[in-house]
Amino acid sequence: MPMLVRLVIRSFLLIATVLAFGYATADQASNSNEACQIPEGRIRATVTGSEEYWVYEWYGRLVNLVQNNKQPLSVLGTAPEGAVYGGKWNLQKSSNPQEIMGRESRLDTPFAVSADGGWLVAAIYPPSGQLSLSPSRKVALIERKTSRVARVVDAQREIMSLAWAPSGKYFAALVSRNVTDSKLKTPKDWFAKGIGHPIPYYSLGIAIFGLDGRLICEQHLKQKLAYGQGYLSWITGAP
Repeated sequence: MPMLVRLVIRSFLLIATVLAFGYATADQASNSNEACQIPEGRIRATVTGSEEYWVYEWYGRLVNLVQNNKQPLSVLGTAPEGAVYGGKWNLQKSSNPQEIMGRESRLDTPFAVSADGGWLVAAIYPPSGQLSLSPSRKVALIERKTSRVARVVDAQREIMSLAWAPSGKYFAALVSRNVTDSKLKTPKDWFAKGIGHPIPYYSLGIAIFGLDGRLICEQHLKQKLAYGQGYLSWITGAP
């Protein structure tokens, strides 16, 4: 075999190996990785795809994978009430109607109430009657007793779930970004697209905000996860 042909083949194999390794590891969950400092307690994140689900715990500067099941999980069936996108608004729990911000918008899931009952954080959507096909990027911080809208926070990514810190000084959002266009396609993807049901892929992470709306800390969880979704809970104390 001519030397030039051998060099071309070797180069091709090397590139293919690097790409294959890169894409394989990009979607794998590490057992532990270092993050920025969580301000209190620990956050438990349950993330599911089309074939399996993972449970992470973020404590201090470490995010640990504590569970991995080879089956998908029903988020709406296991998440706290109202805490995940696609759930139902609970007027009694939220203590506020969905139209509290006026005719130009409405509140909807996900939403969460602080442990002391003082604060409500809820996703903001177009007014009732206008179709919304994806999670909101914005939330409203509301004083529950007075129904005063203290602040609107733009998370810059779609918000899948919300949870309050035990102290009520911070809230966390499970944020999502649609990365379908950048995902390396497989025969399964091309087939699904061909029959009119393309598979969506999402990268998921956690963002922590203060009552002033400032982003305090964020942490990546999963990249390019088919049908990726999940929910959060913020727990008191160490693991």
